[in-house]
Amino acid sequence: MKIIGIASSPRGEASNSTIALKTALDAAEAKGAEVEIFNIAEMEISDCHGDNYCKAHGDECAIKDGMDPIYEAIKECDALVLASPIYFFDLTARTRAFIDRLYAFYMTPFTENYGAKKFSLITTQGMPDESAFKAAMDLAAQAFATIGFEVVDVEAFGDGNQANSLTDEQVEKAKKIGENLL
Repeated sequence: MKIIGIASSPRGEASNSTIALKTALDAAEAKGAEVEIFNIAEMEISDCHGDNYCKAHGDECAIKDGMDPIYEAIKECDALVLASPIYFFDLTARTRAFIDRLYAFYMTPFTENYGAKKFSLITTQGMPDESAFKAAMDLAAQAFATIGFEVVDVEAFGDGNQANSLTDEQVEKAKKIGENLL
């Protein structure tokens, strides 16, 4: 099984969302999965142009940038884990641009062409109430479900304004996210 992770925090390696993502992927890898991480915070990814080029050319996007290797990895993977901090009520701007660029797969025979795939979402936030930004999380999960992914987990990790501050309980929850994809 091949699982790709999408990290999106500009905090990098000390980011709670990146740590949770790596913890999930490490747990999956320990059970035999092949894993790969893309850090979109460090990649050039343009906004969707809405030009519908992808609709006239299968699922090929007219924009050639950092999304190209991600598109290929998505086509080849069995599962995808997206990790984003919540900034001011929503996923990061880079994460939103990434999700918008998945429009290339919308209204195409995605599952028929590339097989059934699983999706999990990890968000981190400063608010202790982990349901505070449920609407943003549900919207992201719905985007993947619309393409054809099976949504497995949608989890928030709260009370994490400080970098590298996941609790033991949150680390265990992250491990379960990885294991649930197998």
